[in-house]
Amino acid sequence: MSPVDQSRAHVGQAAIVALVGVVVLLLAAGAFAILNRNTKSSDLRLGDQTFQGGSAERLAKEIARRGPIFYGDVSGNKERDI
Repeated sequence: MSPVDQSRAHVGQAAIVALVGVVVLLLAAGAFAILNRNTKSSDLRLGDQTFQGGSAERLAKEIARRGPIFYGDVSGNKERDI
């Protein structure tokens, strides 16, 4: 027999810690959603409004060597590839 009794509360403590973590995560997600509910996606300003392809001379040389350069449509429409 061990001089120290084994604790049987580990499972309960782990469940409480996990539950608190889930609650904190849900509260943070809810706060983020509330703070951003009136934000339009066009207001995010994630990049430049005008596409800058680079130096025409450098691109012409690369196109001559490797062929066309395709730029995918990132506008969300997925219909305007360059």
